[in-house]
Amino acid sequence: VDPAEQALILSALGNAGDPRALDDVTVFLGHPSPGLRAVAAESLRFVPLPLADALLAEVMRADDASKVRERAVFAASFRDASLLVATVLEGVVADPSAVVRGRMVSLLGGWGAAAEDVTAILTRVSQDDPSADVRAMAAAVIAPS
Repeated sequence: VDPAEQALILSALGNAGDPRALDDVTVFLGHPSPGLRAVAAESLRFVPLPLADALLAEVMRADDASKVRERAVFAASFRDASLLVATVLEGVVADPSAVVRGRMVSLLGGWGAAAEDVTAILTRVSQDDPSADVRAMAAAVIAPS
């Protein structure tokens, strides 16, 4: 099957949110193609199982392609924050990609930066991140409204 067709099928499975699709999607998280791994990660966003959160956390921590980690962060924005916030807090200071760190800052802002540990981490990011853009994003998230 052509990779474009595989990506389309993975997207459809993910959009369906059917828990029975989890095994099929999970297989593609280990695919050699970063493009297919990214689609697989994104496809987990509507799967209503705790294992989907665990898989997203693993992808955010360990996938070697920033594109894949970025799509996992996107998928996390559809999930219960309480199950993924620890992973995002780790990644926002440790991910090698400024794009991924920036997406994590936005995600934390969307989830609400009211929690003390979130505010402390974002304050650190706003001061110490190597990327001026990520520092500015973090400062905007924690700025009083």
